Amino acid sequence: MSAFQVQDCKGGPGKHPWIKVAAQSAQEAAEKVCGIKLRDRGKLGELRARVVRDGDLARRETDFYADPE
Repeated sequence: MSAFQVQDCKGGPGKHPWIKVAAQSAQEAAEKVCGIKLRDRGKLGELRARVVRDGDLARRETDFYADPE
């Protein structure tokens, strides 16, 4: 398992704190925080979660997930 930092973006990015989560993948971490199944594709208006590996303070590798269709 790896550690990830996840930000639930419901209501817009930057409105919620980053939460540390242990998970097998970035998508699993996002789904644990948001409580729903998410898509790894979508438009900016559908953004639901941002995920970075714990320790990547520069957030160089950020994964984005959207609400389900």
